[in-house]
Amino acid sequence: MDGGNALSIFWKILQYALLTFGEVLVSATGLEFAYSQAPQAMKGVVMSFWNLTTTIGNLWVLLSNAAVRNDTVTHQIAGTGLSEAAFLMFFFAGFAFIAALAFGWYAKRYRMVDNYRSA
Repeated sequence: MDGGNALSIFWKILQYALLTFGEVLVSATGLEFAYSQAPQAMKGVVMSFWNLTTTIGNLWVLLSNAAVRNDTVTHQIAGTGLSEAAFLMFFFAGFAFIAALAFGWYAKRYRMVDNYRSA
């Protein structure tokens, strides 16, 4: 994979389409849920926290990618037999799995609030 073969740019169209479709579904659903659960006086604050979490997530990816470029970390990754790209994919997949478990645990205990009609 890292050796590089020539691929058509059209292989990227499906990937970008799936990412865009997923982002539209997650953003619309998440924003609607956050808005419906927020009290009337806090709806704007909740929307700002939605954008803040997006910023924090983007910074997490930036810092993780920068950390992999460190010589010590690169040497450790080389010892595993994985490429940097493969290591990052496994790292983010593992982190996403742990986050999904945490959110699932929290969702089971979450008590819904009906603030949607009071908007």
